[in-house]
Amino acid sequence: MEKLNAFYYMFKGKNWYKSIIIGTILFLPLFWTSTIILTNDPSREYSTYLILSALRWLCWFVVMFFISGYCLYNANQRLQNLTQNTVSWSEIKEITKSGLKFLGAQWIYAIPLFWILAITFYIFVTNATGDFYDPQRSKYYPLAIKYTNILSIIIGMIIPIAFVSDLKFKTFFNIKKIFLTIKENFGGFLLYIIFASIDFLGMQYLPIIATKWQVLTLPLVSFIAYYLMLLKSDFLAQLSKISTNE
Repeated sequence: MEKLNAFYYMFKGKNWYKSIIIGTILFLPLFWTSTIILTNDPSREYSTYLILSALRWLCWFVVMFFISGYCLYNANQRLQNLTQNTVSWSEIKEITKSGLKFLGAQWIYAIPLFWILAITFYIFVTNATGDFYDPQRSKYYPLAIKYTNILSIIIGMIIPIAFVSDLKFKTFFNIKKIFLTIKENFGGFLLYIIFASIDFLGMQYLPIIATKWQVLTLPLVSFIAYYLMLLKSDFLAQLSKISTNE
């Protein structure tokens, strides 16, 4: 029943609709800017495209900053049994602190990740072409970017596992605690990864859906994106329960 509860807990409580409305509205500018870029307009100038792209990435950064903070703080509160529903957006201070800590941890993890990928790319290209400075190396750039994104996504999914137990920045780097949690609750880990992956894929493909009948689909896809985040948040809380029993 606990796992099934993840699918509808966000609709419980006296003011559940407030969280849904705020979360849905938060996603709207992100999907709106995405649909504009995805809509092919031959008359659009390149400078306009650059401005729209910059606006989209700004919306992406701001939205995902607060959404990530909310996801982690909500998971912590449900893990500690401090709420049976979703947390209130009025707790913006704690939400912002969680978002800042997650952003900082991602940047710190990105440093060794960059060097590992750079060395791997150098070895791979050298073996493939015989010379790293061969002009043919440019054809491997898309492959390097692809694997960089995949590793970044995996790291982004795994490092919060221990963090939600106490919301302390240093817990992001408690590798022992992360792997202990996964080991003790591997089934929960798989469930979390599945729904975290669904959430990620939703963020990639929902903007495409929103390009059709935008007045109807923009609110719908924004709600779906927020719902998927809340699902991921609860499965993260269920997985991380082992961390509170150390």
